[in-house]
Amino acid sequence: MQLLQLEKGTMATIYAEQKGKSIKFKQRVKRITKEEEALLRQKIGRTADFCVVEPVMIKGRMVSFAVPGIVCSILGIIDSRPYRWNNINLARVSFPESGNALVAYTVGMGAKYERRGSFRAVVGINGTTRISREGSKFNTLVKDVSISGIGLVVPNSFSGKVGDNVNIQYSDTITFDKLDSQFVKFDLDAFIVREQPLDGNRKIIGCRLTAGDRNLLSRYISCKQKKSLQYRSARNSDRNNGFIERK
Repeated sequence: MQLLQLEKGTMATIYAEQKGKSIKFKQRVKRITKEEEALLRQKIGRTADFCVVEPVMIKGRMVSFAVPGIVCSILGIIDSRPYRWNNINLARVSFPESGNALVAYTVGMGAKYERRGSFRAVVGINGTTRISREGSKFNTLVKDVSISGIGLVVPNSFSGKVGDNVNIQYSDTITFDKLDSQFVKFDLDAFIVREQPLDGNRKIIGCRLTAGDRNLLSRYISCKQKKSLQYRSARNSDRNNGFIERK
């Protein structure tokens, strides 16, 4: 997917991270004239993928993202699905007719976040979730996890919305076999890609993982998958017992 496909007038979320700290801005995708687009392409390259959004203003001044060590990304919705473009460039511009704006551009393409693109291990363990790494902790039920995403049940008082960065922490045991198990603690960073109500007191949020010990998580999910396959195999064997003629 391309930044150019973001519909004009919709909202996009800009993330800026530097030295472990992050900030976000929700800006509206802006329409420019064909002449202004031609001028823009002369500066950023004719093959560059880009979108134009309203400028970020603080105390009446346009914010500059041309800061050493800053890493920027942008999240947008296309056909009801969230897309995120990482390591984008952000440049302040002033168009002849459209006025001040911020251009987000990249030579890459956004990755579509498929909700069920990989095996999801059922977890069912309590943990905590907080917005970024500085917000208050909320008791959380870790519903399921994959190498790319995690499903959580949080109280309705949890104020995180789609696009917000979150930190998830929980502990579990990796069981390799009957004689080998390991207690592990997970400290995962992610951002929210979907939200749906569960009951009067709780809601489910789906998150895309962005940071954490991927090797440990991969081993954990593999063990969960192996256990799940063993359980299914045993159930199928019990169902077939007595109904399949043995020779």
